[in-house]
Amino acid sequence: MRVTKVKRVRVARTNVVHHHHYKGLPRRGSMVKSLNASAGTINFSGAAFRYDLGIWYKPIRNELRVIRLVRCLRINTLPVGYRKVMVNPRKYYYYYGTYYFQVDEEFEVIDSIIGAEVDSLPECYDLVSINGDNFYELDVTYYMPGVNESGE
Repeated sequence: MRVTKVKRVRVARTNVVHHHHYKGLPRRGSMVKSLNASAGTINFSGAAFRYDLGIWYKPIRNELRVIRLVRCLRINTLPVGYRKVMVNPRKYYYYYGTYYFQVDEEFEVIDSIIGAEVDSLPECYDLVSINGDNFYELDVTYYMPGVNESGE
């Protein structure tokens, strides 16, 4: 068995792709003081997660931290602005770095999908170089930059 040494280095964010779909949304890990009155609450594994406009929050003391949604949690309605992602014959849904799979009448949060093509990432990604190739790293998933038929 041959082992290849992987060199991973962080790359400066100059001339990177703009992930415009999530521009203006709170960055993961940031703290907010309050949410809109229309924000909802879901209790899961003993925690009361809050959500508003497809962004998820975990209460910490008197503030709310923007988080990556917990795997296996199920929701009734997808966030406005979600995208369908087809991988092989299966249909998944994607919004703000989170993947969903429909189970009966609900949508379950799942890990990222190998082979998924998404059009935007939340601003909390890292740009890394592995053996000379640049990738966007988000939630221990590596995304290759690409250009679609519209030149985006």
